[in-house]
Amino acid sequence: MTQRYKSKPEHDRLVRDEAADPIERASAMSLLAFDQLYEFEPVAAEWLQHREAFLRAEAVKVLVGRWDKVAYLDEAMRLLHFDPEWVVRAGAAFALSQFIELSKQSDQYKEQIVRELVRALLQDKDWKVQESIYQGLWKVLKFGSTYNYSSGKFDRDRDVDWELLKPYLDDQNRSGRRHELRV
Repeated sequence: MTQRYKSKPEHDRLVRDEAADPIERASAMSLLAFDQLYEFEPVAAEWLQHREAFLRAEAVKVLVGRWDKVAYLDEAMRLLHFDPEWVVRAGAAFALSQFIELSKQSDQYKEQIVRELVRALLQDKDWKVQESIYQGLWKVLKFGSTYNYSSGKFDRDRDVDWELLKPYLDDQNRSGRRHELRV
């Protein structure tokens, strides 16, 4: 049996309880993931399509960001670009950057993931998502350092170092400023 450090047996039931509060369920999944209780992968995989945004966000963070599951990379990128909720897109950005940073398998996927994150940074209109994307990119491209930007609301025109991202921009978007990409 796997040693539990943070999760408790009641978390096992909570993640499956559709009547429970979504935030509590997401929290429970996070604790189960920390304890590497991989038997909850099917539950997390179901959550990728859940109607509750917090559960979709937690699922992608667990499957891709914590458990390094390559099988869910395409779904993480789909959520990054197309989920209607900002919290899910931000969660997908976090998960993808964590995958690059922590996964032993990340070398073969790093360039593609970074390009998708840069593309999402250019496309997404929500500053909270842009901030999450850029924090992840900074950490990955600056080898673990934390990005500190000016106080207040994140502004990609002011707060992004486009020179850092230039190798990952396509020809149409070399300047990195307010260009929309076609998906």
